[in-house]
Amino acid sequence: ELDRALRELPEVEWTVRGHVASVHVGDRAYVWRAGAQAGVVAVGTVLTEPAESSPAEQDRPYWRQPDRYGFDKVEPRIRVRIDRLVEPPLLRTLLREDPVLADLTVIRAPRGTVYEVPPRHEQRLQELIAGGEPRTIRYFALLQRGSGSAYELDDEGSVYHWTPNSSGAWKRLSESPGARFVYYRPGSGDDGQTFFGQGRVERVDIDGEGSERHFRARIVDYKQFERPVPRVEFDPRSNTQISIAEIDKNQFEELLRRGAASARPLPPLQPVPAELEELHQQLQRKRQVILQGPPGVGKTFAARRYLSWLAGGNPGPARLTSHLGALPEERRTVPALVDQVESSGLRVVWDIVQFHPSYTYEDFIRGLVARPLAQGITFEARDKVGGLIAAVARLLKEKGSEVRALLVIDEINRGDISKIFGELIYALEYRDQPVASPYSVDGNSEIVIPSNLHFIGTMNTADRSIALVDYALRRRFVFLDVQPDRQVIENHMNFSGTKDRAAALWLFDEVGSLFSEPGLQELQVGHSYFLLEEGPASGDAGCEAVAARFGYEIYPLLLEYEAEGRFERSQLDGLLTSLGFTETSPESRPRQREMTALVGTHLKSEPWRS
Repeated sequence: ELDRALRELPEVEWTVRGHVASVHVGDRAYVWRAGAQAGVVAVGTVLTEPAESSPAEQDRPYWRQPDRYGFDKVEPRIRVRIDRLVEPPLLRTLLREDPVLADLTVIRAPRGTVYEVPPRHEQRLQELIAGGEPRTIRYFALLQRGSGSAYELDDEGSVYHWTPNSSGAWKRLSESPGARFVYYRPGSGDDGQTFFGQGRVERVDIDGEGSERHFRARIVDYKQFERPVPRVEFDPRSNTQISIAEIDKNQFEELLRRGAASARPLPPLQPVPAELEELHQQLQRKRQVILQGPPGVGKTFAARRYLSWLAGGNPGPARLTSHLGALPEERRTVPALVDQVESSGLRVVWDIVQFHPSYTYEDFIRGLVARPLAQGITFEARDKVGGLIAAVARLLKEKGSEVRALLVIDEINRGDISKIFGELIYALEYRDQPVASPYSVDGNSEIVIPSNLHFIGTMNTADRSIALVDYALRRRFVFLDVQPDRQVIENHMNFSGTKDRAAALWLFDEVGSLFSEPGLQELQVGHSYFLLEEGPASGDAGCEAVAARFGYEIYPLLLEYEAEGRFERSQLDGLLTSLGFTETSPESRPRQREMTALVGTHLKSEPWRS
């Protein structure tokens, strides 16, 4: 019972569940009462350093239910001398309207028992406790016709003039020095029906009496929007026919956000590379494409090359997680993300996920996340990568941005599609149409996949889980085949010269012969298995590097195919014979290290010449 304790006790005990190292003897303490009438109710002085203890016995009569609320619990505690009661209390409803104190941590993030008070907040609290006038900020949208104003005393950005005959909240404005406002211009055309500037009312001068009064607001801190906000984009006024409309703080800040020309001019796109032309065309047409092919053909590499092209060769900063990391945690909202995306000057915002058998809707779209509180934890719904990039893309589209959104889903066939996408299977086909989600984020249970969000999936055709891809997904995606390409090896730059390149091409052809029969093409070994990550010092060293890729990567894959019955044992025996092995029975097959050494020796002998 805090109020009674403050009246009757010269000092009180306080539990310290944060900033333990920052609290010291002699510090000033503002006592905050929680609940419906939350606010500052007393000022005191810290008498002791934080120390682990159970509550003082003399405080027990002031605990409503000591046993229930852990009266005997040992926690860091301090003693605080009560120097004065604040009467009337500085209530939270007043403080959050104060231009200085609105961002007090105890108001913005009330999750503890002790909060540090920075000097500017301390100064303002002292002013209010000493009898200073509370500062309640009001917000207005003001009609401003510029040179065509009905009142000749108007001076855009300096003076705003009105009379009792003005429509709307003219009286409230006359009583609101310190008010913040946005200008609104009526009319038609590119320059009409827009919000275009903002400022602050320093004072209001009044001439005349009664209906003959003239009000002149002296304006300071005036700044035109870098980007006019059309009324059709956002209009907070409930009545669009009045000249002075009161709006709330959130509406005012939304207009400021939209009016900030944070979007940098987008650089021109280079022509689509020839090898990406088909992918680009199908994405423009269908918006969702799956690249399917055997392992090692560069499906994910192609998706990343497309991203790199969209991002002008610099995809890293364009990733959604990079934009999130650039924002403080409390500002990681969709509008702030969109501002961050537009300010990057890149043409794309993207991210990548990888599906797997345990991946769910709650991992991909929306799910509950634990949030710690002073009394324990709570759970709140949050957008995951799929839901978040959809929300960002939707706002980008609403703002008319040319920035594209792209989500890459690696190994899409390894997940349970119906479990992961849920109701969004419908939304993939019916773009820009809201669908209901089982989770509500920020009071909104709807999700929209906008038409400017594209998907690229990759699918390994050698994976038996391909059977899990249902017809609902097949009907909504375009499937593009990606096959092993000998030309990639021919053009690869990391070979030392002719010999090791010829070795890689010969080995590619020999391994490829395993899969020449119908039905085996989906198992082929892709060209990337035959490329070198670093340039070797000589042709022989390059042959050894190619052999190492065979021995440690290709050979185990072929053994796995054989064990699964994908092809006959005799087929693998034939390949091993071409590599110079005479004993090819399963019992005599070499281990990986021996295989690598034997293949390296064989390649250095240039078998392609015989």
